[in-house]
Order: sequence, then C-alpha cells, then structure tokens
Amino acid sequence: MRIRPFWPLLGVPAVLLLVPMLLPLTHSFAFERGFPVVLKRLDFRQFYVAGLMVRGECDRLYDIDRADEVQARLPGSIKEDGVMPFAYPAFVALLFVPFSVLPYPAAYLLMLGCNLFLLGLLMWIMAKGLSLQEHQIALLSSTILTAFPVYANLVVGQVAFVGALLFGLFVIDLICQRDVRAGVWVGLLLFKPPMMLVPLLVLLWRRSWKAMAVACSVAGALAALSVELVGWRGIQAELALWRVLGAKDALPPNLAKMQNLRALAHVVGLGDAAWVVASCAVVAVLWLAHRRSADPIWFLGAATIVPMLVLPHYHYYDLSLAIITLALIISRYKGKVGGTARRALTYAVFSPAVSLAASRVTGKNFPIAILILLATFAYCARRCLQPAGGLAMVRADAD
Repeated sequence: MRIRPFWPLLGVPAVLLLVPMLLPLTHSFAFERGFPVVLKRLDFRQFYVAGLMVRGECDRLYDIDRADEVQARLPGSIKEDGVMPFAYPAFVALLFVPFSVLPYPAAYLLMLGCNLFLLGLLMWIMAKGLSLQEHQIALLSSTILTAFPVYANLVVGQVAFVGALLFGLFVIDLICQRDVRAGVWVGLLLFKPPMMLVPLLVLLWRRSWKAMAVACSVAGALAALSVELVGWRGIQAELALWRVLGAKDALPPNLAKMQNLRALAHVVGLGDAAWVVASCAVVAVLWLAHRRSADPIWFLGAATIVPMLVLPHYHYYDLSLAIITLALIISRYKGKVGGTARRALTYAVFSPAVSLAASRVTGKNFPIAILILLATFAYCARRCLQPAGGLAMVRADAD
C-alpha cells in the first residue's frame, strides 16, 4: 500500500511553527568559553554525578552542597549555573554508575544513544501491541519526529522515555488482560513515584488485587534497595530535598515552565486550591469513563493523559508520555486519515514548542499545550461511551 507523503500536508503554517520549536534547541548548542552550553546546563549532570557518588559516597547522594561541589568540577561548568540535585529514589542512581566511568562528554553521548534506543523501543512496542498497520505506523513515526518534547528530552539528557516505556508496557498488558505482568511495570514506576498514582488507581478500579500485590512487592523491593544504599539518614535527606524542591516548584518562575493544570490555575489567578479541585474533577471523569467504557483503548488513552494534567511537577520533556495516547488514538482509525485530521494532529504536537517560545519571549506562561491535552482527554473520555470497534481485548492465559 502506498503511503501518502506526510510533510506536504502540513502547509506553510506548520513550517513557520518549526522556527520557535528550533530556537530553544539551537540556543542549547551555542558555545560559551569554548565549551558547548548543552554539556554544562543539562539535566543529565544530576544523573552523572549521582553515578559518581554511588561509587564512593552513597550516604551523601542527597547532599546538595556535595552535589554542587562535584558538578562544579564537570567540564565547562561555571558557578553561576547552580546545582541540580538528584531528586530520584536512590536505586535509580545505580543505573548511571556505568555512565560515570566515562568522561562527562562521552557519557552524555551514551545517554543520547540510550534515549534514542528507548524511543525506538517504545514506538515498536506500541506498534506491535496495538497491531498498527503500515500507514498508521508512518503517521505515528512522522508525528513523533515533529514533537518538541521528544527533542527536548534528547537534548537535556532526561529520563522521560523510561517512564513512557514502563507506562506503555503497562497499557499494552492491560489491553491483553495480563494484569499481573502490568503490576510489574507499575512497581518499576517507583523510579518516579508520582507516576504510579494513575496506574494504581486503574488496577484498583479493575479490582486486580494480584496485580496490585505484585506492584507493591516490586516497589517495596526497590525501596529496600534504596534504604540499603543510602541508609535511613539518606532517606530523610531525600524527603527533605523533595520538600525543598516542591516549594521551589510553587514559585511563579518555575510554574511558568510547566504545562499542567497547576500552571493553568496560576495563569488564571486561582492558585493551588483550583489545581487540586480541577485534578479531582479529572480523576472523577476518568473513573466515570472506566465505569461506562465499552472500549479499553479510549479509556487508556484518557488515563495516559491524566498524569500530564494533575501531577505538580511536569515539564515539557515529560510530555513524551503523550506518545502512548497518540498511538492509542491512531490505532482506532483503521482507514485513511484525512489531511485535516493530520494537520490538527501536527499542530497539537507543535503546541509545546509554541508555548515555550512565547513564554521565553514575553516572560509569561502560555498554557497552549495544556489546553490541547485537556481537549484530548475530553475527546477520549467522550469516546469511552461509544461502542467498541477495531482492536478487541485479547484474553491471555498467562495470568
């Protein structure tokens, strides 16, 4: 089957939207003092330093002063850059021990390669698990390749693709009713604890007690490993760090960098109380969609959006989770996707870049991406009430 070219359908407006998307990336590759800015202002430095400290100073993993001292010695670093503390459970630092053996620039390139591999693996798992056809895979791939969050995650060396991959595996196993195996992925999501909330709620609503027990067991084992690495004093330091970072996230300059309900509530001047109420309303709608859903694809599409809406700390690169929602929606359109739908999809993918560019130019937050996410969530929730079609749930004998 001949696949219709994708880029000609975008039109001049989409080409113009590429400009603000590329501006933050080109700035990242500028040079200062003969050294690439991208290597000294990366989120990756927190992971690299965490790997170094696990090799000899586990008990100081959450010591901000020590992290500042070690990060300042990285190639090209300057004091004004400030410290970027490691704010993940201690077991995550073990993953970066191999990176810390390499020089910092080489370790960054290795991280870039690993993220590219994780992105490709996620796309392959979603395509295979949802039985996507050739034209659907082409649409999914070409749309992802225009997504600013994907490039942002690659450039800064973040771990958003790990969370997206685990969430995607959870979704595919739920579709095939392999709930016990889905529980394993939920437990592994402890690497970023807030991301466990929605999957645990889904398992609770499904009354998948065995899957919840597996999730808690896996998470408990990882938590015990973290305690073994840093001790109870290290855990107390970690909790204290989370409180400090939580207070910092509540500051307007940091909220302006986010695209979630919390940022939207502050843009309209309603504050955190409105964010909590709106988040509860979103979860209530998701519960209703679960109760009345005739099609698991649409329900899981809505469920994947909820973390991006309600979590208090969600940056542009974290929007990579939307890859799962995109694949789920595309799987429902077995026939030809028209040019209008493709353009709408593409403009939605460009929205984070437009939001970021507008925010940097004006100094104010433009929650364009969050409005797109809210509209997509409402669309998936509405489709939950319609008869199922396309991909059917497969009963697996494994569980």
